[in-house]
Amino acid sequence: MDYLNFFGKIRFIGAIFFLCVLNNLYGQQFPVYRIDPAKAYGGAIADYFENVEYIPLETTKESLFGQVSDLIVTDSSYVINDFDTNAIFFFDTKGAFLTKYNIKGANLYHKISFDKNNNVILLTIYDNRLDKKSFTALSLKGKILRSINDFFQGDQFTSLSDSFYIVSNSCMTINDAPATDSLYSLLSVYKGDSLYKLFLPYRQNENLGLCNIGVSIILPGISDSGSIYVATPLEHKLFKVTKDTATMIGSFIFPMNRSLPPKTIYSDDKKFVDSLYPKVDEYNTILGVSNIYFINQYLFFKINTRAFKSFVGSEGRFLYNFIYDLKTNKLISLERITPDDQSYFLPILGNTSHINGLVIMGKYLYSDISSLLMFDAKDRTKYKNPQYPPVLQEYFKTQSRKSNPVIVRMKLKE
Repeated sequence: MDYLNFFGKIRFIGAIFFLCVLNNLYGQQFPVYRIDPAKAYGGAIADYFENVEYIPLETTKESLFGQVSDLIVTDSSYVINDFDTNAIFFFDTKGAFLTKYNIKGANLYHKISFDKNNNVILLTIYDNRLDKKSFTALSLKGKILRSINDFFQGDQFTSLSDSFYIVSNSCMTINDAPATDSLYSLLSVYKGDSLYKLFLPYRQNENLGLCNIGVSIILPGISDSGSIYVATPLEHKLFKVTKDTATMIGSFIFPMNRSLPPKTIYSDDKKFVDSLYPKVDEYNTILGVSNIYFINQYLFFKINTRAFKSFVGSEGRFLYNFIYDLKTNKLISLERITPDDQSYFLPILGNTSHINGLVIMGKYLYSDISSLLMFDAKDRTKYKNPQYPPVLQEYFKTQSRKSNPVIVRMKLKE
């Protein structure tokens, strides 16, 4: 894969050709997942997980960072994107620090994804002042493979297969500019540096709600055998996407008190759409669904609001990460799953897990816990006399509340 050519040439080059995935969908029957987060079940960790493993990330002057903004899990490393230090950190699977890549400049937003086919980390850096993006391909040990600046008309991208990439686009109007009848596709597929397919078309003037209030589709950081699952903003239609197809396979429906009126998405009435802005509750209104995975009989997903509140416990109402049992229709909130002796009475979700969602690889789930939360939990549960494994005994003996976070690795029950 020639990353120099790919990153140097990749551009949104217009609607060269177009595939409308909604053709022939009407009249077909699709599963409808009726989700009421307030009625989600909890339970004990042992009810859902075979084992829970804690992996402290080494803390040195060079490796110390703020919090996990993005987490990539590979066969040989954990890769952390941290906004506080403007750096990408690399740790091996036991938590030992390998190296870091420093991002130079101010007012930058950065995102990482994993190209599993070529075993590289793809780093996208956004310069908000110049509205410019740059791309860097890093090895799994943090070495620069290719780097070049370029403009890129997409919010994020993920590798689908060797030389094929999917890009998430936005149809948002810029600076209150009037809506146009131009066709915008929420997803673009590139083969190398050439546009290959366009999926999920919308027009600004016909879909003012989606384009003025909605957000772009949030892509997973890694594809599964060349495919990903995504949901459209606001309307929450569920698609399985490959390099050649975007197939609707279902939809999510949420309670009315957590949703905008259905006509919002397709409205061409600007006055009506503008009137909805005050009704978008930043903590309550569900704008999108992401982190969608199917494992065995379970559907995993995360709901997205404009802002997040951190709360873990059986009575919490700010819930984001869910498991839906396709056989029983039971909805489980990961925030409501309570620690037990399986997890040494320590939490399995941290504050940033709410924002970023869990990382799912095979039958394993990964999250991160700050050392502050780890030590607080240790102090609260010491009366239960938890039997910590050697790695946690050493961690609590040598580290502090200011140390690097801990990675949590959980294996689902069969």
